[in-house]
Amino acid sequence: MTNKIKIAAIVAVLAFGIAGILRVQAVCATNTPQVMKALEEYPVAVITAYSEAEDASTIENPTEEKSPAESLPEFPITTDEIRVLAQKLYAECNGVRSKTRQAAVAWIIFNRLDAGYGDTLMAVMTAPHQFAKTSDKTPVTDYLLELAADVAGRWWAEKNGAENVGRIIPSDYYFFWGDGKENHFRKGWKDQVYWDWSMESPYED
Repeated sequence: MTNKIKIAAIVAVLAFGIAGILRVQAVCATNTPQVMKALEEYPVAVITAYSEAEDASTIENPTEEKSPAESLPEFPITTDEIRVLAQKLYAECNGVRSKTRQAAVAWIIFNRLDAGYGDTLMAVMTAPHQFAKTSDKTPVTDYLLELAADVAGRWWAEKNGAENVGRIIPSDYYFFWGDGKENHFRKGWKDQVYWDWSMESPYED
């Protein structure tokens, strides 16, 4: 199974639930068994903003009138962006053992996207001198792919009005630095006050 199919399946679950699965099946018609296998292998316990809006009738009759979930904004993060985000986590979190602190790096990137540091997630991640350099040769692990997609789903659910999505760092934190064992997060580049991890984490560290 290719990483592209894995990421597509994860993004589908996070962004659209059943509606997303139907979309991926339509796009990857020849790979439906692989897509469904990926969905089984990568379950993500995230309650998205779509969960209550979905109409179960579309599962049996996907060609009928669109459910409310179908009319909601499309998930703006691409599979390539999820892949690069996973690579950034690999580069920035090497040596960091806490899943919460690994996820916080992804949240910093999404905070920057919301603050206008770039028009797209890719633009934020590839801005010069902002994050560790990555390339096509940077490893993409299943663990970090799932974590990247997990944070993306939580962010998108929050953007669509969901509460208590599992955000672990405030939205006005944009910077961090690492000492090889831990990353330390702060609002501004020169701030000396660091995040105290007072938000409840959805991860078991």
